[in-house]
Amino acid sequence: MSTDRTVNELAQATFDKTYISSKEIIDRLGISKSTLLLGNKKGFLPTPVTVHGIKAYIWVRDDAEAGIVRWEQALNARKALNNSGDAA
Repeated sequence: MSTDRTVNELAQATFDKTYISSKEIIDRLGISKSTLLLGNKKGFLPTPVTVHGIKAYIWVRDDAEAGIVRWEQALNARKALNNSGDAA
């Protein structure tokens, strides 16, 4: 394995451990990007990290995790409520 590749892989692993991307949150919660942006506006997530020069949304993973869990619970409660209405 080349040194450049090892350094790049280590950098990516460090980034992934430190930050969570909008795509990862979208995939985890099963939501759309517009729902992610709305949830961010409603306060489920802390202020995203600003990445100069690109339009991207990333968060410090440890700061965002509690909000993601709270949001996930709200989504699951909503799904359960909707499903209980289907059974009636």
